[in-house]
Amino acid sequence: MKFSKEEIDAIYALTEKITGTCQQGVFRKDILVSNVERRVRALNCASLAEYLLWVQKNPGEYSQLLSALTIHTTSWLRESPHFDFIEKHIKNKLSEGISHFRIYSAACSSGEEVFSLALVLWQLRLEHKETFDFEIFGTDIDPLCISRATESIYTSDAMRQIPTRYHSYLLTGSGPYEGKFTLIEDIRKRCTFSLKSLTDPKSYGAENFDIVMCRNALIYFSPKEVDKICQRLASDLKIGGMFVLGHSEAFAEQPNYLEALGNAVYVKSAKVEKRISRMKLSHALVVDDSRTIRAQIGKILRSKGFQVTEAASAADADAVSASKRFDLITLDIHMPGENGISWMKRKRQEGLRSPILIVSDSTPEEAEKVFGALENGADDYILKGRLSSDQAAIAELFIELSQSNEMREASQQSSLYALPKYNGDQRPEIVLIGASTGGPEALGKLLSAFPIDAPPVVVVQHICHEFSPQFADRMALISGLKPGEPSETKALERGHIYLSRGDYHLELVQRGSELYLQKQLSEKQSGHRPSVDILFQSAAKCQIEKLAVLLTGMGADGAKGMLELFRSQHSYNLVQNEASCVVFGMPKVAIDLGAAHFVANIADLRAEIIHRIKLKSQKAA
Repeated sequence: MKFSKEEIDAIYALTEKITGTCQQGVFRKDILVSNVERRVRALNCASLAEYLLWVQKNPGEYSQLLSALTIHTTSWLRESPHFDFIEKHIKNKLSEGISHFRIYSAACSSGEEVFSLALVLWQLRLEHKETFDFEIFGTDIDPLCISRATESIYTSDAMRQIPTRYHSYLLTGSGPYEGKFTLIEDIRKRCTFSLKSLTDPKSYGAENFDIVMCRNALIYFSPKEVDKICQRLASDLKIGGMFVLGHSEAFAEQPNYLEALGNAVYVKSAKVEKRISRMKLSHALVVDDSRTIRAQIGKILRSKGFQVTEAASAADADAVSASKRFDLITLDIHMPGENGISWMKRKRQEGLRSPILIVSDSTPEEAEKVFGALENGADDYILKGRLSSDQAAIAELFIELSQSNEMREASQQSSLYALPKYNGDQRPEIVLIGASTGGPEALGKLLSAFPIDAPPVVVVQHICHEFSPQFADRMALISGLKPGEPSETKALERGHIYLSRGDYHLELVQRGSELYLQKQLSEKQSGHRPSVDILFQSAAKCQIEKLAVLLTGMGADGAKGMLELFRSQHSYNLVQNEASCVVFGMPKVAIDLGAAHFVANIADLRAEIIHRIKLKSQKAA
């Protein structure tokens, strides 16, 4: 079939809306039309409108549509001078004593660019007797491309593009993989892929990369959008780091934060900090009757570019917040006059939407007040005793909360996900839940008055170990389930809830038909102990039906573990959606990895969990 002019214009408009690319030029737009025509024919649809209606009713087709609207041209070691630049750059950094490198490949297509770079770096690692190591992160908007990159299997014809000096790092297939090849595991495990659009307003996560590559993708965007994309990518790059564009790409006006090295290769100069800090000035309000605490918090905030306003009481906070909107508020519980929790509840009722961090001591008495605040409008908390020792982590929390609130308010992202179907119909034998920032409130709603005949519920919430016993007791009280204790000798019981009560991981072990939860004292994983990943990964080894839930939180803890659960084929994986998350970090990574079966708000997650844990009794009836 051939599309009408109106249908073709509709395809271009849809492409701009979904991918953010500019369709006003002549850059191979006919490919987009041909791609969509192919999907329409494959599904025997009579028109574009009928096909788009099919996409709405069948979310799995969304991946095919997104892939059709995305142009990909890639090959192995494409534009080879760039790899020479990168090898020289890394050798220079090695001579300066730098031993670990993090590299970001944006718009990486199906992985050839990432693995080309990994081949060069792997040989360099061997030449330097393994004195340095590397990680490469690839992202792309096309879920089919990310799936192929993650699978890491390519046709043998492509080996002709790869110099023979790298062939010893390739593995050729046999049997069903005849005519195909992959790379050795040591290379593959250093490369990670996830979904991300270049127009996503949120940075990759301020990862401080040594090299950022975005090659042959910017030609499809308007000059204004190119400037925004490059600013975001540069914000993830270290000072002195390398920024690489495609040979066919150039800035209309070179940014003052990049210095050209040649062949579309740039180095980030110190000027970038000043440029980026002017892009958006964040405002924070510090409410505390202690001048010392205000000074400590203010110092951390100012070091990250926040403009800080201080208030010594609730009355002072009322006065300054009446005329100014704040991106972040830190709030002491105990103050003269109205206390912090009372002030917060009142301001939330008045419509205050700014993220609020409770500032607390670490006593058991304070724990109860903090949990009450978290269930009534606070987003997270920080301990006064850690303002000196944990400044980096606290600063990261400040930035993440302020940015997440902004993204949540401004987000135009579609909630339509191409999720794999879950075909299991068995009642789960265990419920596993992971959460971080914003988790206490989410858990309270999810588990409130939980069915007392539920299978064992195991929860990992990122929380300071000083508060963990009180938090475990609170979750038992809210859920109505009996509190359980990790034990190597006592099997998990139905109608019980299990949480870490100290500074240790939770590891699930199966012995015969019984499940045991044991304490594990290994190092922190993903920066946490307990870690959601350790719980999920241990559960993936158990031959039972599982239901896993990943809730709001910073970072990526739990996402890889959920992927292992997904691959076990005996787990139904649920994830909290962006609109209801305080921080859409951990859930987003799980979705991007293709590890989630169901994405929803807390109310719908709760309904789905209760439905699943009652499946067997309903079937028997």
